[in-house]
Amino acid sequence: MPAGVGAALAARSGAGPETPLPYTEEISHPALAAPEIARGRFRRAPDGALIREQTAPREETSRIGAGYITVMRPGETGTELLPIPDEMAPMLDAMRALLAGAPEAAIARSSAELAAAPEGWRLALGFAGGGPGLTLYGCGDRLTGLEIAEPGGTRRRIRFGAP
Repeated sequence: MPAGVGAALAARSGAGPETPLPYTEEISHPALAAPEIARGRFRRAPDGALIREQTAPREETSRIGAGYITVMRPGETGTELLPIPDEMAPMLDAMRALLAGAPEAAIARSSAELAAAPEGWRLALGFAGGGPGLTLYGCGDRLTGLEIAEPGGTRRRIRFGAP
């Protein structure tokens, strides 16, 4: 892996749980008339779970652990517990590994293809079983975004930085 890509992943992956990563997410699907835009921040919990704190268009906090996702919304008393479908697990495990400071582990669990992109580099990770792919984007030693291509045509494009 080129030094810039490794440095970008290590810098982002090694950030502590107190270091949130602001994001803007564009969600598109063939059935949607226009993409949905969400904003918030990612961080990791000390136990390795990925925390997604969405601030717009509605507030909710998702905790992505090994085999589950919990969703909490302000004003609601319960927590929604969702099992992770088998085809989604490898991609979500890779995201958790990246944020836990183990980019090599995430890459080792996938087929990886590195290529030049218009504004830097692109690292595409594919997973066995036909689940969603994960593509990371960066420039030099900075991770700038990622894209998730889900079965069924949903695409999630996440740009990192101030929302």
